[in-house]
Amino acid sequence: MLTTQGVITVTSTAPACSMKIVQGRDPLAQPTTLLFLGDIATMVFETEGGGRYDIFVSDCKVHDGSNEGIITLVDEFGCPGHRKLIGLTNYDNRIVPGRAFAYSHFKVFKFPDKDNVYFECRCHVCLGSCEKVCLKFK
Repeated sequence: MLTTQGVITVTSTAPACSMKIVQGRDPLAQPTTLLFLGDIATMVFETEGGGRYDIFVSDCKVHDGSNEGIITLVDEFGCPGHRKLIGLTNYDNRIVPGRAFAYSHFKVFKFPDKDNVYFECRCHVCLGSCEKVCLKFK
Protein backbone atom coordinates (compact mmCIF):
# COMPACT_ATOMS: atom_id res chain seq x y z
CA MET A 1 0.00 0.00 0.00
CA LEU A 2 1.30 3.44 -0.95
CA THR A 3 0.64 6.25 1.49
CA THR A 4 0.83 9.87 0.45
CA GLN A 5 1.21 12.91 2.57
CA GLY A 6 -0.20 16.24 1.61
CA VAL A 7 1.96 19.29 1.40
CA ILE A 8 0.60 22.35 3.05
CA THR A 9 1.87 25.62 1.74
CA VAL A 10 1.22 28.75 3.72
CA THR A 11 1.73 32.09 2.12
CA SER A 12 1.51 35.45 3.75
CA THR A 13 2.48 38.95 2.91
CA ALA A 14 5.30 40.71 4.65
CA PRO A 15 4.24 43.49 6.98
CA ALA A 16 4.28 47.03 5.66
CA CYS A 17 7.07 49.43 6.50
CA SER A 18 6.02 52.87 7.65
CA MET A 19 8.08 56.04 7.66
CA LYS A 20 7.77 59.17 9.77
CA ILE A 21 9.80 62.28 10.52
CA VAL A 22 10.04 63.33 14.18
CA GLN A 23 11.53 66.34 15.95
CA GLY A 24 14.64 65.56 17.97
CA ARG A 25 16.35 62.20 18.40
CA ASP A 26 13.61 59.99 19.90
CA PRO A 27 12.37 57.43 17.31
CA LEU A 28 9.22 56.90 19.40
CA ALA A 29 8.19 60.58 19.23
CA GLN A 30 5.05 61.58 17.37
CA PRO A 31 5.44 62.47 13.68
CA THR A 32 5.63 66.11 12.71
CA THR A 33 5.15 68.16 9.58
CA LEU A 34 6.74 71.35 10.91
CA LEU A 35 10.48 71.61 11.48
CA PHE A 36 12.87 74.55 11.78
CA LEU A 37 16.09 75.02 9.83
CA GLY A 38 19.15 73.73 11.67
CA ASP A 39 17.21 71.67 14.21
CA ILE A 40 17.85 67.95 14.62
CA ALA A 41 15.13 65.61 13.37
CA THR A 42 14.93 61.85 12.93
CA MET A 43 13.75 59.82 9.95
CA VAL A 44 12.13 56.68 11.40
CA PHE A 45 11.11 53.42 9.69
CA GLU A 46 9.12 50.74 11.46
CA THR A 47 7.53 47.39 10.75
CA GLU A 48 5.57 44.95 12.88
CA GLY A 49 5.79 41.21 12.63
CA GLY A 50 6.16 39.68 16.05
CA GLY A 51 9.95 39.79 15.86
CA ARG A 52 10.08 37.58 12.75
CA TYR A 53 10.89 40.44 10.37
CA ASP A 54 13.74 42.87 9.99
CA ILE A 55 14.15 46.00 7.86
CA PHE A 56 16.90 47.60 5.80
CA VAL A 57 16.71 51.16 4.47
CA SER A 58 18.34 52.30 1.23
CA ASP A 59 17.96 54.75 -1.65
CA CYS A 60 16.67 57.72 0.37
CA LYS A 61 16.33 60.76 -1.80
CA VAL A 62 14.95 64.18 -1.01
CA HIS A 63 13.67 66.68 -3.53
CA ASP A 64 11.80 69.95 -3.80
CA GLY A 65 8.65 68.54 -5.39
CA SER A 66 9.76 69.14 -8.95
CA ASN A 67 12.34 66.32 -8.95
CA GLU A 68 15.00 68.80 -10.04
CA GLY A 69 17.01 69.32 -6.85
CA ILE A 70 17.45 65.66 -5.86
CA ILE A 71 19.84 64.89 -2.99
CA THR A 72 20.78 61.35 -1.95
CA LEU A 73 20.54 61.05 1.84
CA VAL A 74 21.10 57.27 1.98
CA ASP A 75 22.64 55.36 -0.92
CA GLU A 76 21.82 51.90 -2.32
CA PHE A 77 24.07 50.26 0.31
CA GLY A 78 22.37 52.00 3.24
CA CYS A 79 25.27 54.43 3.73
CA PRO A 80 24.81 58.17 4.29
CA GLY A 81 25.05 60.11 1.06
CA HIS A 82 26.04 63.33 2.82
CA ARG A 83 27.50 62.91 6.32
CA LYS A 84 27.02 66.64 7.00
CA LEU A 85 23.25 66.19 6.51
CA ILE A 86 22.51 62.74 7.94
CA GLY A 87 24.10 60.19 10.25
CA LEU A 88 24.41 56.43 9.97
CA THR A 89 21.18 54.44 10.07
CA ASN A 90 20.58 52.77 13.44
CA TYR A 91 18.79 49.42 13.46
CA ASP A 92 17.03 48.24 16.60
CA ASN A 93 14.44 45.56 17.27
CA ARG A 94 14.43 46.05 21.05
CA ILE A 95 12.81 49.50 21.29
CA VAL A 96 9.31 47.99 21.14
CA PRO A 97 8.94 44.20 21.35
CA GLY A 98 7.71 42.67 18.07
CA ARG A 99 8.72 45.66 15.93
CA ALA A 100 11.82 46.44 13.92
CA PHE A 101 13.07 50.02 13.72
CA ALA A 102 15.57 51.87 11.55
CA TYR A 103 16.29 55.52 12.17
CA SER A 104 18.72 58.26 11.14
CA HIS A 105 19.23 61.67 12.69
CA PHE A 106 19.58 64.62 10.33
CA LYS A 107 19.94 68.37 10.40
CA VAL A 108 16.80 70.08 9.07
CA PHE A 109 17.38 71.81 5.73
CA LYS A 110 15.34 73.12 2.82
CA PHE A 111 15.72 73.95 -0.82
CA PRO A 112 16.02 77.61 -1.86
CA ASP A 113 12.66 79.18 -2.74
CA LYS A 114 10.72 76.05 -1.69
CA ASP A 115 8.70 75.52 1.48
CA ASN A 116 8.51 71.72 1.41
CA VAL A 117 11.04 68.89 1.29
CA TYR A 118 9.87 65.51 -0.04
CA PHE A 119 11.43 62.25 1.20
CA GLU A 120 11.42 59.01 -0.81
CA CYS A 121 13.13 55.90 0.53
CA ARG A 122 13.24 52.20 -0.07
CA CYS A 123 12.45 50.04 2.97
CA HIS A 124 13.25 46.35 2.55
CA VAL A 125 11.33 43.97 4.84
CA CYS A 126 13.10 40.62 5.37
CA LEU A 127 12.00 37.41 7.02
CA GLY A 128 14.54 36.76 9.75
CA SER A 129 17.26 39.37 9.37
CA CYS A 130 18.33 41.67 6.57
CA GLU A 131 21.90 41.96 5.40
CA LYS A 132 23.09 45.45 6.34
CA VAL A 133 25.65 46.20 3.66
CA CYS A 134 26.99 49.68 4.53
CA LEU A 135 30.63 49.13 5.31
CA LYS A 136 31.91 52.51 4.14
CA PHE A 137 31.83 54.17 7.59
CA LYS A 138 32.48 51.21 9.89
